[in-house]
Amino acid sequence: LGNNGIHTAEQVITLHGEGKLHSTMLDKMGLSWERFDELYKAVLPLCTTPPMFGEQLLERLVSKDELHNTGSSGLDALLGGGVGTGQLTELVGKTSTFKTQICHQIAVIAALKQSSVLYLDTNNAFSPRRLADVLFAIEPSLESQRQADEVPPQLGCLLTNVRMQPVYTAEALLQALRSAQERMRTDVWSSTTPMATSELPGSLESSDEESVFWAQLRVVIVDSMASLILPILGRSATGHALLMHIVQLLRELATTHNLAVVTTNFLVQGDQDGPMAVRPALGATWAYVPSWSVLLSVDEDSHTGSAPDKGRMLRMNAELIKSPTQPLHRPVTCMLLG
Repeated sequence: LGNNGIHTAEQVITLHGEGKLHSTMLDKMGLSWERFDELYKAVLPLCTTPPMFGEQLLERLVSKDELHNTGSSGLDALLGGGVGTGQLTELVGKTSTFKTQICHQIAVIAALKQSSVLYLDTNNAFSPRRLADVLFAIEPSLESQRQADEVPPQLGCLLTNVRMQPVYTAEALLQALRSAQERMRTDVWSSTTPMATSELPGSLESSDEESVFWAQLRVVIVDSMASLILPILGRSATGHALLMHIVQLLRELATTHNLAVVTTNFLVQGDQDGPMAVRPALGATWAYVPSWSVLLSVDEDSHTGSAPDKGRMLRMNAELIKSPTQPLHRPVTCMLLG
């Protein structure tokens, strides 16, 4: 198929629906019409969404049980209470606008509530020390243990529940998402009848810990999408095909498994508004994917380092540029944990 310019499920569906295939092309691909029709039926579910009643959609959007706090009350209010499960939330901004800091805060707060977090790091931005800093900012009473070089139990819980996986190519990201999807499909066992770890044979203990992690997975973070996809997006159809595969997996993780998916993106220059205008990277192909998109910025007098200074509150501006329920383009000033 690839040798004949067919790289995506959408292309298969288009060719099938518009009747553009003829016997010569089918022969060239080594397929009969019946076989191509089977392929069409196989890929069609990848590009369609099953129907859902309006009251189900409303319940999903307003359910407070499906929201994960960001660590900023202002940002949570902007998002209608926090980052929602079953949806993809995008953080957009220039360098040093605290996108990664917010990802760390989301991870810490979710992990402290016994939720597992899968953090896919594409640019070496993940930092266990930053996780610890966020924890101590949330729980100042633990500072004395830190000063005494003691490890509080909360930190051990946090580091157990947050799993970082480095991914440095689009193919590696695709494989990581496929693996997560497979684990969610096959290895998640019911939490209603768990077996205590102490009851397991020693050889099974690590396997049980794996099962617990995937059973409790609630948040997937990709920091960042654009750094992997943008370099290959315009070179050939392969880049676009990879992006569409990644999008499909992110959507399935969010909707089928009811996870909160958070991605970061940066700004690029030039669009229909002029060469000096800025817009989120990845273009129109990606623009329809996030349910929520938040534009982050900082004032010139704000602290803009990549990591917070100890004991210092961080200030940023946040503006919704895409939302299914909240008003757009109303910037607010938010404080982060420092």
